Amino acid sequence: DGGDDVQALRVAFAGAFRIYDKRKDVALEDADGLVTRAVLLGDIASAVSLCIAHERFADALVLATCSADASLAARAQTAYFARRARQAAYVRLLHGVATGDLGDVVENAALGEWDEVLALLCTYAQGDQFSALCEALGRRLEAAASRDSAALCYLAAGSLDRVARLWIARAAASEQPNAHVQAVHSLVEKVSVFRSAVAFVDPALDEDAAHAFALAPLYDVYVEYAQFLAAQGLAAIAQQYLQRVPRAYRRFMPNGEDALATLRNRLDADADVPWTPAPIGARGFEQPQQPVQQHGSVYGQYAAGGMPAAQHFASPGGTT
Repeated sequence: DGGDDVQALRVAFAGAFRIYDKRKDVALEDADGLVTRAVLLGDIASAVSLCIAHERFADALVLATCSADASLAARAQTAYFARRARQAAYVRLLHGVATGDLGDVVENAALGEWDEVLALLCTYAQGDQFSALCEALGRRLEAAASRDSAALCYLAAGSLDRVARLWIARAAASEQPNAHVQAVHSLVEKVSVFRSAVAFVDPALDEDAAHAFALAPLYDVYVEYAQFLAAQGLAAIAQQYLQRVPRAYRRFMPNGEDALATLRNRLDADADVPWTPAPIGARGFEQPQQPVQQHGSVYGQYAAGGMPAAQHFASPGGTT
């Protein structure tokens, strides 16, 4: 403990000692003598350089604290990490913690140790850095087909668009025959819990926001769920889910019908949502496509990496 360290220091500093041997020629001075002379002359920078050259990194760091020049400590630290990184794995962790840059660990640590990396982020990552690094780790795992692990990282990052895409793909892959409605309900329920837990706010709900629609697959699920609810006479609840779909979002069927506007107007006679025709020559309309069936899987085609039969465009003036 601290008391033992103090006692050990007293023992080490007991008795007389010589600063250096004056009989030695300066030209033949060893590292100890050169560092001593530099300290006596107040040349801390040279003393730090000598310690780094002889890989006495602890001495270099202690000496750097004696100078008002903050760059000396940075030099000593950088030299230490450069020399020691390949000698001990923990040094790369220490570098990330000391510098506040954990990107090296996220990008280069073995994926089999992703949970240790996530634990490191939970302990040391600060503010927005935590979400960005968790998402980066999730992308690595997803690229390696470790989707369950990737989903956990996306959850930690609060990345609804990415975790929703994985959940949609999983739901499509595991859906049982004649259980589509239940699968959609479970998916919506799971997403709702997540949104509440992270207090998620969708910036696309602002009609003035840029229409990138990263959550397009999830919007389609909400639309389909609202259709199910409306068919059961639960128009008010259906409208609540449509409120999670941006007003600028459009879901065009292959025949050019603005299906989302039609649904909004059917649920609310006062909505008066303008019916927007599909853009002429828009990608996806050159070739006839089969419309989405009423009880078909809207999200199944996302699992296969493609687009659903309904196409997505911003309202006129937005990006497609």
